[in-house]
Amino acid sequence: MLGNVNNRDQAVEALETASKARGVREVHSQLTLADSFDDVDIVNGIQSELLTKLEIPMGKIKISPENGVVTLNGNLANLQAAIVEELVSRQPGVRDVKIRLGKETD
Repeated sequence: MLGNVNNRDQAVEALETASKARGVREVHSQLTLADSFDDVDIVNGIQSELLTKLEIPMGKIKISPENGVVTLNGNLANLQAAIVEELVSRQPGVRDVKIRLGKETD
């Protein structure tokens, strides 16, 4: 398989889909992650998604990107942290997500 994907989830999905095709015995991946997103684009996309989809205001989570690897710091409830990780991992240009989110206290 040869091509470009925006993030690791897309790569996994493409490989899984190809491996399920009729007659396919083996899949060799030559997928590459798109490099067209810089860290500023990634942060802007994440902040927009957090605000519009989860109503998490800017500043509640510190977003630290470095060459597509995003580290998240802050305090969230466990379920919300899992949702945030999933949302961030699907952002274009994100190669990996590191979660450092503590539990939110009442």
